Amino acid sequence: MCESERSGTPFQTDRRGLSAPVGSTTTEPMTTISCALLWVLKPLLIVLVAVAWALETKRDRARRWRRSGVSQREIARRLDCSRHRVVKLLA
Repeated sequence: MCESERSGTPFQTDRRGLSAPVGSTTTEPMTTISCALLWVLKPLLIVLVAVAWALETKRDRARRWRRSGVSQREIARRLDCSRHRVVKLLA
């Protein structure tokens, strides 16, 4: 059963395949504002993630990887250090 049969309101499909009640517009101003805001905030978010990654210490990375189930040997390989150093970082 399609939407118009359920609600009793006739629906039309636009060129993108989206359906909306007959007589309404499918592009609302809020959608346009949200898209514009997303494009403005996206570069800022990328910069913030890069800064957070750059400030993360070896200890933080080792602990995060260990919590997610990575072995000490694999952590040592990723950090380019000895397994003994990894043990100290995790202590």
